[in-house]
Amino acid sequence: MAHFTSSGNTLANYDYGFHHIHCPLESYTVKETVNIVASYCCGTGDAASQRSACWTDYSHVCATPANYQGGAAYDHELSQAVTCDQAMDSFTSSGNNLAGKDFSSAFSCPAEGYNVKNTVNIVATYCCGTGDAASRRSGCWADYSYLCADPSSYMPSAEWEAASADNGNTATSCDQIMDYATSPGQALEGDDFSSASTAAESCVGKDSSAITAIHSFAYICCGTGNSIATPTPSTPPLWAAASLRRSAWCPFSPFSWDFTERVVT
Repeated sequence: MAHFTSSGNTLANYDYGFHHIHCPLESYTVKETVNIVASYCCGTGDAASQRSACWTDYSHVCATPANYQGGAAYDHELSQAVTCDQAMDSFTSSGNNLAGKDFSSAFSCPAEGYNVKNTVNIVATYCCGTGDAASRRSGCWADYSYLCADPSSYMPSAEWEAASADNGNTATSCDQIMDYATSPGQALEGDDFSSASTAAESCVGKDSSAITAIHSFAYICCGTGNSIATPTPSTPPLWAAASLRRSAWCPFSPFSWDFTERVVT
């Protein structure tokens, strides 16, 4: 510690004899140094006794906190894997996507921006659960199945946009585009597609851009191609099979009607 706290080193100017470091406001380098020192210098055996003053509970990054695995390997877009705890230490440090976010208790995602939602979801794929998709859901996971007239036809992993040079060779899934569209400032901000009743509310008082968004997402993400937004014209779009049950009734504006016809043809 004398070395680390001496001039020019990572913990220079920190006085551990008189006050505790406040880690949430510190850089990743400071957090990591404190954690490494603690792994050698704190406790006598069990993991809890070896925790540093910078140890943080990140368990609520997972939908089921008990599924969080802090020691699991995280290597998304990294040349060398780090632990999940290390990845979260980095993401929650100043200037990064999750800076200032607290995952020691239930984390509310609906009001968060897309970058926060996407980061939490990516971390969860590496750090939550041990196998099945449900166990790996993040604290930001949302059910968008009632985007579709038939909720069972919703395809969360279908590609809304294929990977290309224009998007950094990273495909966008249906869950990701819905995370984005329901984020603050977007067409479907705050809308809830987890049930028939809440999805129906997404049709109320919306302008043409929102209705268009619902139909365009459904065209790619619903197995039947039918959204909860059902057209009112006497001649339905090519994909609208009249025999299919729909959970809401959203009138088409002329703009959204033309858009849908162009998509199908």
